[in-house]
Amino acid sequence: MTSNEMQTRYQQRITPLLGVHDPQERLSILARPNSGQVPELPKTARDDAWRVPGCISRVWLRGRVVEGRLQLEFAAESTMVRGLALALCVLYHDYPVDDGCPPPVDLPLALGLVDWISPTRVAGLQALETVIRQIAWGNQVDNNPVA
Repeated sequence: MTSNEMQTRYQQRITPLLGVHDPQERLSILARPNSGQVPELPKTARDDAWRVPGCISRVWLRGRVVEGRLQLEFAAESTMVRGLALALCVLYHDYPVDDGCPPPVDLPLALGLVDWISPTRVAGLQALETVIRQIAWGNQVDNNPVA
């Protein structure tokens, strides 16, 4: 990763999960309710305008840059998808976009979950990250993942 900010976020939010040796337990931890780390998109805003394309399970994301920092709101119908989306959103929420666009994170690989989640969920996470990165950096996005 090129950004010190992203490295710090990764170490704070992803590395502790790697201490949980059982992948199913890691998934269970991810599936716990959002503790306010990323605001939830209000139910009234959960329409096609904010739906993430490429996600089989419905996921909605709204974001904007405020005072140089990326602000996200998200929601998902499935508990498991919500947990995976939250893990990704916490890396980017309130990120200083002026630091430049960090390489994407291959979250399933980073969390050791490649064999535990379906290819459609992996594709959905990639779609979600692409949308997040396009909101923040537009055409500066390089989609070569880093674990």
